[in-house]
Amino acid sequence: MMMLATLPSVGGVAVRPPVQHGSNTRVTACRINTMSGKSNGRKPSVRANAAAWDPEGLYKKTPEMSGIIDRKLMGNRADEDKKSKSVMETFMAAHKEEVNMRRESRIVPEDPYELVEFFLETEATDMNFEVARCRPKLDEDFFAMLNKQIGIEKISPTPDEERVTELEMLRDYLTEAVEAVDTATQQVSAAPERLKSLLEAANKKEKLREMASNGEIDQAFMDLLEQNIEGAQEAGREDVAEFMTKVRQAAGKFMI
Repeated sequence: MMMLATLPSVGGVAVRPPVQHGSNTRVTACRINTMSGKSNGRKPSVRANAAAWDPEGLYKKTPEMSGIIDRKLMGNRADEDKKSKSVMETFMAAHKEEVNMRRESRIVPEDPYELVEFFLETEATDMNFEVARCRPKLDEDFFAMLNKQIGIEKISPTPDEERVTELEMLRDYLTEAVEAVDTATQQVSAAPERLKSLLEAANKKEKLREMASNGEIDQAFMDLLEQNIEGAQEAGREDVAEFMTKVRQAAGKFMI
């Protein structure tokens, strides 16, 4: 014979202990049918009005669902999210391939005058890439030639104001872009040494504070951490990936 646990009752309702769900507390109850016991000689039956007994708090992070319909809806939403993510990833991969093909199809000219026209014909979204690719060509001689072109156009008997404006804007943009590329290059080259010094430090939290005060936790450093995490995951070194993830999270608090 199956034995039923005796529960404290209030007004004929057996009350289970409160169950914690996050910040909410819900009381579940079982109503005892005493009438059926009197009428047919059987023992009182127990009817469950709710089932949320979770003394271990195993499901406190699980969103409440009233029944199979809610579970079905949640499953449908999860499927839709997966499909949307897959479609977006496919689109991004195709777009990236298209951009790479467009960039590879362009030939960087050797002549500085032709290089000016090359930049003027470059799409805005490709300018940063082309500046980085052509950085060795963007030296003092190039900018001297560009300034000379601007000066000649200005003193022309019939100056083309639109052309002058176009060249001046290109010069200003390239000047700032070259400085940005040089700064990024220095940061990238310094990032491995910074990471090495951090990993060798006995007190990594103190080392992170020191690096932050020196402005050494920048995007290049964070990118290097991300590359190390991805490399560890690909190599099956989950322990290393987990450690580097913790380092990245700690360093992110000091990101400049």
